[in-house]
Amino acid sequence: MPAVEEYGVEPIPAELRTARWGTLFAINFTFFLNPVMCVLGAFAVLGGGLPLWWAVVATVVGQALAFGLLVVIAQPGVDDGLPGQVAMRAHFGLLGARALTSPYRVIAAVYWFATQALTAAFGVQALVQVLADTRLPVVPVALGFAVVQAGLAVLGFDVMRWLFRVVLPLSLGAAGLLIALYLATDDPRYGVSRVFESPEQRFTWTGFATYVTIIAVASLTFVTNMADFCRYTPTRTDMRIGLVASSLTAVALTTFIGAYVAVAAGESNPFVA
Repeated sequence: MPAVEEYGVEPIPAELRTARWGTLFAINFTFFLNPVMCVLGAFAVLGGGLPLWWAVVATVVGQALAFGLLVVIAQPGVDDGLPGQVAMRAHFGLLGARALTSPYRVIAAVYWFATQALTAAFGVQALVQVLADTRLPVVPVALGFAVVQAGLAVLGFDVMRWLFRVVLPLSLGAAGLLIALYLATDDPRYGVSRVFESPEQRFTWTGFATYVTIIAVASLTFVTNMADFCRYTPTRTDMRIGLVASSLTAVALTTFIGAYVAVAAGESNPFVA
């Protein structure tokens, strides 16, 4: 049975660092398999004007650039079992941590909690409206998601490791169902050949570079937190494989979903389409 997190800023004992790359892959993949990343994929088409496959390439390149740096920053978590903020304090000093990294960590956490809660709420609202002809208010639904996220953060790694064994298959099933619905519809706008060709979009270096940068910067907001993901991971090899493979796979899948809808219907919300 999973236990509530017992360790705060103190190092995780070596004998408890047993989460191999597969566990880290499941956690990080599930984290990035979220509506926010789908919307960013849609924006790469709608805002950047990129065809579907170029949108996927742009986000994967941006994610690869970000995690090329983040796997280095995550090393204190693997080597010493330290949380990210302790590692930041070692580099920036007490005053630097108080003035720079601690406020930044709070802002980044609030940003990700808020964006994920809001986009998930819009997704639920769209699904319920289609299935039950009822329009749910966004704010209460978003607050409900926020409470769940906060609870998971408090419960800690062991609970997350257990929970994501259940959540990961469900998330993959939901993503597969969305893609199947897009492919099975008789709406000609969703035709595979049309969407893959993306006749209304054109590759430009400006659009490509813009969304490489957006994805890289968005992922680099985890700079103060990345060591936290890896405190229970025993080796750097496990950390590198788990983080890089999961982040690239997840961003490719979410971008494909968001970009497919954007090319087909001009929508940024894959659940509305």
